Amino acid sequence: MTLPPGLEDAADLGAIQQMRIESMQQATDAIQSKIEQGLENSQRLLQAHRELINAKLDATTTSHERLEILADGFRSALLTWQRVKELQQVGARGTEAQARAEVFRYQVMRLEEKAKEGSGPKSSDLKTSPQQDIPKDVGTGLLPPGLVNDTDLVTIKQTRIDALKQTAHEFQRRYEVSPDSMVYATVAQMELTIARLDATNIRQERLACIQDSLRTACLVWQRVKDLQSHGMRGGDGAAEAVARAEAFRYRSMWLNEKASEPK
Repeated sequence: MTLPPGLEDAADLGAIQQMRIESMQQATDAIQSKIEQGLENSQRLLQAHRELINAKLDATTTSHERLEILADGFRSALLTWQRVKELQQVGARGTEAQARAEVFRYQVMRLEEKAKEGSGPKSSDLKTSPQQDIPKDVGTGLLPPGLVNDTDLVTIKQTRIDALKQTAHEFQRRYEVSPDSMVYATVAQMELTIARLDATNIRQERLACIQDSLRTACLVWQRVKDLQSHGMRGGDGAAEAVARAEAFRYRSMWLNEKASEPK
C-alpha cells in the first residue's frame, strides 16, 4: 500500500500534527485561488479553513496559542465572507449567510476560550465591549451586520443561529430545484442543529431542536425515495443511504439526550 509522503517516517505526535497542519494549509491555499468559481468552492474553503484551525488547536493546549489560532480563524472567515459578498454583488453564486455564520462561530469560540481559561466571565453573562477584539484591518474592513453591536455571548450565538437558519433555508430551496445538492442541505441542517444545541442547556429546548432536525431529515429521505421510485436524478442508492443515515443520526441524538435526563 502506498502511503502519503512522510507518514511512515514520522516518529512523534508533534511531527505528525505539523504535517497535518501543513497539508491543510496547502489545501486551503489551493481552494482559496478558486473561490471565484462559485458556491462549491466557497463552501469547500470554509470547510478547509475549519479543518486547518482544528488541526492547529489539536496541536496545542496553551491558552495564548489557542486564542491566536482562533483569531486567525476569525480573520480567515471574515475574509471569506467579504469575498462572497463581493461575488454576490456581481451575480456570482455564493452563500453569504453561511460565510457570515462562520464568522460568528469563531467569535463564539474566542469568547468561550477566554472564559474557560479564566480571562473572562464563566457564564452566559459573558460580555465584551462592542469594539473589543474586532480587527479593523482585515481585507476591505467590511464587517457582518451585528458583529460590532452584539455585546454578549447569548446574542452572538443567536446571531449565528439566525445566519444558519437562513443558510439551511437557502440550501433546502436549492435542493427542491436541484436534487443533486442534497449534501449541502444536510450539512447546513447539521450546522444549524449544533449551533442551536450549543445555545441552550434546557432539556425540552434541546429535544425540540433535535426533533425539528429529525423531521427535516425524514422529509429529505422521503423525497429521495420518491425520486428513486421514478428513476430520477438524485434518487440513486448512495443518496438514499445518506438521507437515511441522517435520519438515524438525529434519532440517536434524541435518544441520547432523552437518556441523559435526571432520574
